[in-house]
Amino acid sequence: MKSTSSSSFELKKQTKKKSVQRRDKWLMAIAFFIVTLLIMYVGVIPDSLNLKEGDIAQENIVAPRRIVDTRMTEALREQAESLTAPIYDYISSAKTSAIDNVNNFFNDIISISPDSFDESMVSAYNDIYGLSLTYEEYSSLISLGGWSKAQLRDNIVDMLNEIYSGEVISTKLDETLNELAIKVERLAGYDDEVKDIVNKLLEAFTTPNMILNEEATQLAKQAARDSVHEVVYEAGQTIINRGEIVTAHQIQLLKDCGLIRTSPFENIWELIGRPGLILLIMALFKTYLYFYHQEIFKDNKYLLLLVTQITLMLIIAQVCIYFSVYLIPVAILTMSMCMVFNARVAVQTNLFFMLILGVVLQLDMDSFIYLTVSGYVGIMYTRQINARTQLFKSAVLVSAVNIIVILLLALIRSTLSIRTLSEFAFGIGNGLISAFLTNAFLLIWEGVFNVTTPFKLLEMAGASDEVMQKLMRDAPGTYQHALVVSNMSQAAAKKVGANALLARVGAYYHDIGKALNAEYFKENQTTDVNPHDYISPQISAKILKDHVSEGLELAEKYRLPDEIAEFIYTHHGTSEMTFFKVKAQQEGYEGEEDFRYKGKVPTTKETSIVMLADSCEAAVRSIDEPNAENIAKMIDVIFKKKFAEKQLEESELSFSDLQVVKSCFLDVLMGVYHNRIKYPEPKEAKEDD
Repeated sequence: MKSTSSSSFELKKQTKKKSVQRRDKWLMAIAFFIVTLLIMYVGVIPDSLNLKEGDIAQENIVAPRRIVDTRMTEALREQAESLTAPIYDYISSAKTSAIDNVNNFFNDIISISPDSFDESMVSAYNDIYGLSLTYEEYSSLISLGGWSKAQLRDNIVDMLNEIYSGEVISTKLDETLNELAIKVERLAGYDDEVKDIVNKLLEAFTTPNMILNEEATQLAKQAARDSVHEVVYEAGQTIINRGEIVTAHQIQLLKDCGLIRTSPFENIWELIGRPGLILLIMALFKTYLYFYHQEIFKDNKYLLLLVTQITLMLIIAQVCIYFSVYLIPVAILTMSMCMVFNARVAVQTNLFFMLILGVVLQLDMDSFIYLTVSGYVGIMYTRQINARTQLFKSAVLVSAVNIIVILLLALIRSTLSIRTLSEFAFGIGNGLISAFLTNAFLLIWEGVFNVTTPFKLLEMAGASDEVMQKLMRDAPGTYQHALVVSNMSQAAAKKVGANALLARVGAYYHDIGKALNAEYFKENQTTDVNPHDYISPQISAKILKDHVSEGLELAEKYRLPDEIAEFIYTHHGTSEMTFFKVKAQQEGYEGEEDFRYKGKVPTTKETSIVMLADSCEAAVRSIDEPNAENIAKMIDVIFKKKFAEKQLEESELSFSDLQVVKSCFLDVLMGVYHNRIKYPEPKEAKEDD
């Protein structure tokens, strides 16, 4: 009954804890959303500007961020397009074809006898020459005298020769026909009916010798549009100079970019759209963390750190944008996240942050590309940093890539100018600020959130660390054991792609609980007297188990990071203390609960490796003849025992990883415990005569 009551209490306690964690997650999300909105609308709060068209500016009005004058840009592009001349294809055969048609037509007319011409011939000639003459018109031409017909033909040919001496443009054919009609009107000796017939002939036979090439013309117009660059005001650049008369266009520009508003929420659709987009991005990032980074999603400490860092970066970005978009040090975020978590988290956080930043600051594509690349460069070098001073080497890399990106964007947009030099300066400053603030933030996160960074781990790995000093002083044998285990763990972790530095430092601290009762552990016993020979197996087992809980108490006392405390908690897992269990059973004890560690099984590669290294080192130390064969057999026995006790069920180590770990352990242990060569005793040296 007592057990059932205890289980029920634990269940309620766990349920309440999860409920509190869920509530805290919602509070963090809501707080982040509200702060993001506040940061976003800082730039759209109504300004003190009270300008209208025709006013004289009392001060220089500068762009608070990069602003594209879309109206002026479009006007200039339309002007360039309208000034682009159409492209025509020259048809050299147009003149010859027209004159041939005239000659052939009049040859047929001259050859026709008035008596033989009838209605049936009208449609035939119209089809042949593409005409629309009536029977009466044909009859009028045929009735002319032979000389008159020939003269009329020659007049028409002369008019065509004159017209084709220039350009007969397809889009201006009506103008050409009007010009021909004037010439026809001036013909002497012909009545109006004949002149009408001539106009119809010219209209049918005159074809353009310059045909509009629509495709080439459109390409030329598009090229003209593309040649006009965006009219851009960079952050800090003057839009209206002091003393300048304000134009309607400038007023509209100030309104378009939000510098003049009667209310921060003039556009109701923007009020809905931008916050909605931020919520969507937040939901996507939350989903990503839930599926791929449960270690962060479940730990509110890490979530709070992540949210705090991103919020601070948004504030920094909002300040930097008033100087230049190129000054925004996105690399602070990526370098910090890479060292607190890992490169994969840093990459995804960079993408999430840039999406949020793009919405908050309304970034254009060039700025988005520049800042995204700058953030990713921060990750590249940070993965290998192992000293705080090396952060400034990463600053050089970030600055160099910033300059390259600025240069390439200027070349693409054909905007390379003296102003680009100032942008280079901002790019260099970006890298320096990133290194300085990253170092500052990491110090804060290490202190406030008690997280591990490569720098913190390196500091903890030193022998001057207070906890290590205590272990070295009170349990020197355990300290030596920890050194060997750390070497084994570091070598194995490096081979299987785990965090070698974390494994090494975790191994240093995994047994710090032994410092409180050092004499009860074999490695610290310097005489043949073993205190366990004088106490019951149950008490011995309790002392051994307590070194885990006492180690956790020391970790809390000295504020060791949770990641290091995890090694203390898991290095024995829930394994059995077989030696004392058997001893107790020989004394009539029944059961096994008293002889099992009450830790938890390791879940990461690093903690799993340290558990295996700890057991293997202790076991190999007891071998009488530690040669390669015996050490390999003992390692194999330990691994099989851990498998049998289900200590590796939740481990991230694969079967192939375990084979690599075995090999690394063997190499290190052979270097430590191999048989020494027995050198002969040296003979006493004789004194010189």
